[in-house]
Amino acid sequence: VGEEMHKGAVPYVDIWDRKPFGLFLIYYLIVGVWDNVIAYQIAATLFAGATAWVICRIASLWGGAQGGWFAGALYLLFLGPLYGFGGQAPVFYNLLIASAALLLLGSAAQLREGHVPAAVWSAMALCGLALTIKQSTLFEAAFFGLYAATLLLKSACPKPRAATLIAGFMLIGAAPMALISACYAIAGYWPEYWQAMVTSNIVRLRPSAFFTWISLVVSISRIVILIGVALVGCIKSHTSFNQESQRFALLWITTGFASLISTPELGILHFLPLLVPLCAASGFVLGLRPIGWLAMGIACAFPFSWNKPWDFDRTHKARLAIASLTKAITEHGGERGLFVFGGPMVLYTQTGLRPLSPLAFTGHLGDPADQNVSHLETVPEVNRVLRMRPGVVVTFTFASATRHIAASNQAVFAYVRENCKLVDVVQYYQFRTPALANVYGDCRPKVRPAY
Repeated sequence: VGEEMHKGAVPYVDIWDRKPFGLFLIYYLIVGVWDNVIAYQIAATLFAGATAWVICRIASLWGGAQGGWFAGALYLLFLGPLYGFGGQAPVFYNLLIASAALLLLGSAAQLREGHVPAAVWSAMALCGLALTIKQSTLFEAAFFGLYAATLLLKSACPKPRAATLIAGFMLIGAAPMALISACYAIAGYWPEYWQAMVTSNIVRLRPSAFFTWISLVVSISRIVILIGVALVGCIKSHTSFNQESQRFALLWITTGFASLISTPELGILHFLPLLVPLCAASGFVLGLRPIGWLAMGIACAFPFSWNKPWDFDRTHKARLAIASLTKAITEHGGERGLFVFGGPMVLYTQTGLRPLSPLAFTGHLGDPADQNVSHLETVPEVNRVLRMRPGVVVTFTFASATRHIAASNQAVFAYVRENCKLVDVVQYYQFRTPALANVYGDCRPKVRPAY
């Protein structure tokens, strides 16, 4: 999306997804600096490191220097098991949420005295910016706002003034999203924007209860040690100061979980936002000696059973796979249009070819859960792209399974069967299970009638 924006595309209109505009803006800025795929990895690494540092600062308030350093390190370690290495939205907005929490905790004493320092307004603004990256941050933003409001109302601050200040919190938090919404309305794109931000999340089919429970169990099993350490820290109190901090941490974890289950699809990567409060709360235990060292040793070993960052052979194979797919596309008709019906979206980047439809992401073209969730009807849009006679079509082998919309599937495979030839089959290494990507190239162009 960031690349398409640099070519003049308007998100939700010319290229569609349900992500808020702030995430697209981040990638737009990244592409503006460097359009290589590694650029977003560098940016995400910087955000992750900064988030770990902020978590370290928060946990230091609760568990001293040792608890802080350990908590920050755990955040980085547990990103891998939750698939946080693919430029996911939480890797970026976790920094904003963590920073807002740190600012609020540092301002708690002043709020109790009835004063609202600049740090509180900054925290509300950070929550508002986080909301433009992911809608589900609303829960944590609301919690932070209510926390500040509660301290203010319990102070000696006159109630009318407190009410005015609290209204200001709400306005500051809502301002970024309101500004973006107003821009789309003024530009005449309100229907597309509303469909992406609101309607699409309502009408999208949710996975079955069985799938949801399985995903929940698998995800929790990957961070169960972290959950245990954090909850023990929230429950086991030592001083009155800790008790108040523990209540804050426990409420933060609870709102983080509410944010998690609000997502239409509950996957492993959706647990990434929960890492921030869990790691921060773990500082209560990690700061103790020698228990903290023991807990840290166990927690450190745990992520590597799920994620092996030293698997350089897989990385090498992934690069070769993309190179092979790119070569097949460029040598077998890609200049006449590329249609990635099932496959890695990075192929548009690698070949320099633009998507033929606003529904550029493969899930929006064939996933039954995403059928007709955008402002475009899915099957007619697939048929429209095929009428453009793309020179190359890429699919995954499993595209013929029930996980795809039958009508879209039939139309695509009828097109490649009648007009194209299979020019390459490549094992593509995704972050989950490798899959076979099929390149159908040399597709026959539309024959003009003779006069």
